[in-house]
Amino acid sequence: MRPGLRLCWLRLHRWVALAFGWVLVLAGLLGSLLTVARPLDQWAHPALFRQQAQVAPTAASAPLDAVRARLAASFGANASYTFRPPREPRDTLWVYVHGAWDGIAYFDREGRELGRRGETEGAYNLLFELHSSLLLGETGQAILTTAGVTYVFLLVTGLVLWWPRRWPPSFRV
Repeated sequence: MRPGLRLCWLRLHRWVALAFGWVLVLAGLLGSLLTVARPLDQWAHPALFRQQAQVAPTAASAPLDAVRARLAASFGANASYTFRPPREPRDTLWVYVHGAWDGIAYFDREGRELGRRGETEGAYNLLFELHSSLLLGETGQAILTTAGVTYVFLLVTGLVLWWPRRWPPSFRV
């Protein structure tokens, strides 16, 4: 490769990396914080995540149709719901609601609502939204996707730029 073209390519490589790198660094740091934020959020708000009374493993749970009917009455027929069932005996039922209101509704095993949280309410939800879309919705997701694809391109071009010209002798100690 000609020295002038290589120097131009190196400068372009550096400035593109600096322009998009901060986005991926931010997403990475926020992703790391998410691993700590979930347990802290559950510790700070036990009423939403853990049932106060010990539930017997054989206790009958409320039918999901009754919970769904209650949600439809509250959020409308056009809302969609994703159910996250309890994973341990004292866990609560989480229902992700998408419609006029986006967030999570928490229910105990009898189908009583324990509380609601909007998409960006609470530290964990805010961190998650920052991590996944930079609080910009689909635009933020597009920015993160562009930054990721750009960095894959930079990885490949970086290998080409820094690959030794005489590679077999270069790998000897």
